Amino acid sequence: MFVAMTNEHVRDILASVTRENQAAWARANNMSPSYVSDVLRGRREPGKPILAALGLRCETSYYWIAKGVIG
Repeated sequence: MFVAMTNEHVRDILASVTRENQAAWARANNMSPSYVSDVLRGRREPGKPILAALGLRCETSYYWIAKGVIG
């Protein structure tokens, strides 16, 4: 099932799963705590490692971009 998400949606999910211990979650998922922190603060975009750890993947839908929903 396709669900359109923005980076902000992904950050919200990430914030909820890292609420207890951000650094421990980062290490458990083979990421640096600073990378996770940067994504949460909007300094970096969520990349493949974060998406995979959250059970998400990135796909570009040109329909949504053309309609101006995401872009």
